[in-house]
Amino acid sequence: MNQSISFNSSGLSNKMLIGMGVSLIAVGGAGYLVYRHLHRDVMPTKWRRVGKLQRVNVFPVKSCAPLEVDPQQEYDCDVLGIGIGNVRDRKFMLINDNNEMITARGYPHMVKIQPKALPNGLVFSAPGMPDLELDFKQLETLSEDVHTSIFSVAIDVMLCGSRFDKWFSKFILKKDSGVKLVYYPYPGPVRKTCPELKHMPYLTQQDS
Repeated sequence: MNQSISFNSSGLSNKMLIGMGVSLIAVGGAGYLVYRHLHRDVMPTKWRRVGKLQRVNVFPVKSCAPLEVDPQQEYDCDVLGIGIGNVRDRKFMLINDNNEMITARGYPHMVKIQPKALPNGLVFSAPGMPDLELDFKQLETLSEDVHTSIFSVAIDVMLCGSRFDKWFSKFILKKDSGVKLVYYPYPGPVRKTCPELKHMPYLTQQDS
C-alpha cells in the first residue's frame, strides 16, 4: 500500500512539474511578444554607417523624367513616399482611353518629358513641344474621378484637364487624343503592404 501511494505521488509531482514548465514557457513567450510590441517602434540610439546616398530622384509623373534638383536638396517623406515642397513622387500618371496606365515600357520616349518645379506647380517640356505649365491650385477646381489601376491595385484618380491630355497625346502618340494626365489627390495610400515586408519592425497599419 505504501509503495502504491509513493508511486502515485511521484507521478503526480512529475505532472505538476511538466505543467509548471509549460506555463512558464507560455508566460515567457507572451511576455516576449508584449515586450517586442512595445519596443518595435523605438528607434535605435546607435547607428553604423553602411554607405552614402549620392542622389534621390523624384518623378512627378510616372515614367517621365525626374526633377533636376540640387544633390543637397532636402526631401519630405511620408506614407505616400518622397517629395519636394508641393511636388510628390509619382503623384501624376498617364492613362489611355481605356483608363489603363501607360508607361515608358510601351512608349520609351516618355522619358524625354522633363518636368520642372514651380512655386505652386510644374512646367513640362519635351522635344518639339511648347512648354506646358500646370498650376496645382487649378487642379482643386476639378472633380471628375476616373477609375484605373496600378499593378492590379484599383485606384481612383482625377483628370487634370483637356489641354494637358492634348499636349501629352501629341508628344507620345502624335495625335490630339488618346492619353490623359491624371493625379492622385488623397492623403493616404491604397496599396497594401507586400507580405514580404510585413515583418519589417517599423511598418505600421497606417503605412498601407
